[in-house]
Amino acid sequence: MTQKKILICDDEPQLRELIAARLCACGYAVVEASDGIECMRAIENNRPDVILLDLNMPRASGIDVLNKLAERSMQIPVIVLSGAINFGEAGSVKNLRPDQFMAKPFAIRELVNKIDKICHP
Repeated sequence: MTQKKILICDDEPQLRELIAARLCACGYAVVEASDGIECMRAIENNRPDVILLDLNMPRASGIDVLNKLAERSMQIPVIVLSGAINFGEAGSVKNLRPDQFMAKPFAIRELVNKIDKICHP
């Protein structure tokens, strides 16, 4: 069975490291990006199975990334992780559902459960 690849795109290095360590311990391969531009590059180079995406980042926001994914018709599951925006605002992004949004702070176990459901339905 091929190892599922998760892209963590967040400008908080400690949060990325914490999530990456937990996902690696659960058997996932992890790719990290610190802003929206790195995130788009990582998507093109790595074709992740799931993207964990912060909305408020430098250089290009998570909303910019979501819009690029929609423009390119890329069907990659995204879980938005954000503390600075509520779902009502995030819901204005095309095709974003409430189950794809987790407000910071969140329980890592809950995040891993969401990823497991996406990767192993």
